[in-house]
Amino acid sequence: MARYDMANASRPTSFDQRAARAISFVALAIAAWTTVTTIACVIAASYDFPYSDEWDVWTSRMQQGYSLSWFFALHNDHRIVTTRIVFALDELLFHARIWFPQVVSLATEAGLALLLWRLARGLRTGRRDDVILAAAIVCCLFSAQQSTNFIWGFQVQFFLVYAFAVGALWALLRASEAAGTRRRGLWMGGCLLLAAASSYSMANGVLIWPILVFAAIRLGLGRRPAAVLAAAGALVLMLYFRGWHTSVLDAPAPAWRVLMFALANAGSPAVPLARVVAGNSSAVGIAATIIGAWVVAFAIIAWLGLRTRDRQPVDSKMRSSVVLAHLAVFAAAASFAIASGRAHLTLPDAFRSRYITPPYILWTCLLILAWPRLRGWARIAVVAALAAGIAPYQLTKLRDAGAHRAGLRQAAVALAAGVSDHDLWPYLSRAAGDCAPAADWLRRQRLAFFHDGWTRWPGQPLESRFRIDAGAACRGKILQTRPVDDSTTPAWRISGQVEGHTDWVVVTDAGGTITSAAPVVSGLWMGYAGPATASVSAYAVQPDGKTVCFAGAQQLR
Repeated sequence: MARYDMANASRPTSFDQRAARAISFVALAIAAWTTVTTIACVIAASYDFPYSDEWDVWTSRMQQGYSLSWFFALHNDHRIVTTRIVFALDELLFHARIWFPQVVSLATEAGLALLLWRLARGLRTGRRDDVILAAAIVCCLFSAQQSTNFIWGFQVQFFLVYAFAVGALWALLRASEAAGTRRRGLWMGGCLLLAAASSYSMANGVLIWPILVFAAIRLGLGRRPAAVLAAAGALVLMLYFRGWHTSVLDAPAPAWRVLMFALANAGSPAVPLARVVAGNSSAVGIAATIIGAWVVAFAIIAWLGLRTRDRQPVDSKMRSSVVLAHLAVFAAAASFAIASGRAHLTLPDAFRSRYITPPYILWTCLLILAWPRLRGWARIAVVAALAAGIAPYQLTKLRDAGAHRAGLRQAAVALAAGVSDHDLWPYLSRAAGDCAPAADWLRRQRLAFFHDGWTRWPGQPLESRFRIDAGAACRGKILQTRPVDDSTTPAWRISGQVEGHTDWVVVTDAGGTITSAAPVVSGLWMGYAGPATASVSAYAVQPDGKTVCFAGAQQLR
């Protein structure tokens, strides 16, 4: 009887099982909340208006066409071949509507989450553990803390470079498991292609080649595959750095500064919690740097601690550990690559949303490696960290996304009216004059937001486009008229309000020619008129899209 009691003492009680199910449910709920709100951020921010580096992409595309030199040309420090392929497909298939790169980013991150989960399964965790760990992987990879990379189509490279790197390591793992020479060769070929794609996604990707060489040795593939990887890496590096030069964005920084910036970046996923505990920014930076040092040290220890027997790993569990440890080192190296060009910035710049993707991948890999050793309260602490460090900040990023879209949309209104409004150009992150050639090209090709019909309203007589409902007067008025201070394209900025169900207001001059279309947001609108305009009138576009009603007028001179 005593023996029976001792045997059953180690079995989970019904209470333990209920608690485990509850924790799994909470983890899944946090993962679902994170995914849905991040997708909502993308939708809320999405507007077909080029932003920042996207103007450079379209300017170079306009000048060089679809030539090899365009695909492989430098963009700052990087050769962004895969990003340019995405934008080429976006132009050819979807009229350069920015939602396509955004969808590619989301799909790429989902594929990366799936591969990491498959590697986690290789560590032979239990079914319920798989649920909690899968939820943690999703939360880390879809955290809206990296929302800039999700909502800014150009940043698709930040997901492609790591997804291709994981794919290359995955192919290498499959090559080590392949029974026949032909299958092994196919997987090795896939590994080489994916590694090249990672390198030509952004400069961080060139670091994958030494990682693959070491991984091939640890996976027991032998000298010949390792030599092939080394030779292919040398060839890619030679081609990559031919004609390469540093970016004007880079600035020299002392080695200690690079180290501090890299460690702070590696610890950036902890910043939301550190802000709650530490409060002031300097303490947050110190905390992130210390945590980053621990995380990088853990990655190095996990990599150095790998063991193999003869030429083959012990089992599939060991092979998964090899891949995860090498991926962790690759992600940690990415933080140092970022720091090498940005360490001249302030330490809080290491926490920028656009730089947080590699640290989240690093933390995810280390969590997967540590997961089999975590028990009880440690796993509950992981779920609690997800609940406190990721979930509460999703709505903040969602609100920021809406403001981002509003700014882009208003900048589009100015550009469609041919106005350089300096109050709005920061949303382009480029000088108005530098964007003008690409903007004219996009207009002629009817790409991006110029594909929308409203962009062709300015310059048309009002009555040729709309029917004026003379019997109805909209409740609205012009609130303010201000000159736009620009020496090249002076204009008037007209703002007002309107009531009722309308999404657009059109502004006309005294002759009835449309000078601007203006979107209505919470009853307010802002449009433009030329510098010689003596008076303006505003008309609200009715829900049928064909009728307008008078909503105010004002003299400008």
